[in-house]
Amino acid sequence: MKNKTVGAAAAGALAVLTMFGPALYLSSGQAAASSPVAHTAHGGGHDHSVKYDGGGEIEKDFEAQAELDVLATDCSQSALPPHDGFQDAPACSSAVFGEISDLDKNPQLLIVDSPKKIYEGEDFTLKVSTRNLVRDRFLGAAAGGYYLETSLLNEDGLQRGHFHTACRVLASDDEAPAPSNKPEFFQATEDGGGGAEPDTVEINVPGKNDDGSARFTDGQLVQCTAWAGDGSHRIPMNEFANETPAVDSVRIKVD
Repeated sequence: MKNKTVGAAAAGALAVLTMFGPALYLSSGQAAASSPVAHTAHGGGHDHSVKYDGGGEIEKDFEAQAELDVLATDCSQSALPPHDGFQDAPACSSAVFGEISDLDKNPQLLIVDSPKKIYEGEDFTLKVSTRNLVRDRFLGAAAGGYYLETSLLNEDGLQRGHFHTACRVLASDDEAPAPSNKPEFFQATEDGGGGAEPDTVEINVPGKNDDGSARFTDGQLVQCTAWAGDGSHRIPMNEFANETPAVDSVRIKVD
């Protein structure tokens, strides 16, 4: 297994895109509507498991598909302005979803090592492992590349893209946090590595801000998340609906 180190001071052949503050993402501030139905494979919800015929091919029920209540497949009837690749919403994106890899080539990601506790002002390292993700594609969101490009696979059928790492302070661990585009730490990694075999990248999180103040302070609960992105920052699509996407989180206490 290959290992690479990525941090604020990394240079040379390792191309790491590091961005702090509000430049990368812009939240619309609108809450998503909740659904009263739990979409689970068991317990009375929706079953997303697939069925196969005698030849091992997936059975496709086109009659059932024809009865689905599809509200829209494009932006032609949307009242929202078209999304233009910049971080501005509400808007409707007409970018085509694009290419989806085969099951055994679907991207996966895991934070394989992280501290459970840090001290105020202390640097720390996260180790992120990716599989089936070729980290060679990144369209700058601030440059208008956000949700702009379709998903693309390489000649081996692997997802082209990169991964993000962000750390934020949780106000509570009893409820979902309010949306925000200002994490205390954010980094995008497009280092030319990755592939079918898993490898590991080290993400170094500075304990202090540029002004010398502590990035995280005593008593805070920090959530650090890593997630894969295609060239335009969407979490890569999977072949099946019941697959876990390429995202992982850890929580770290600050003393």
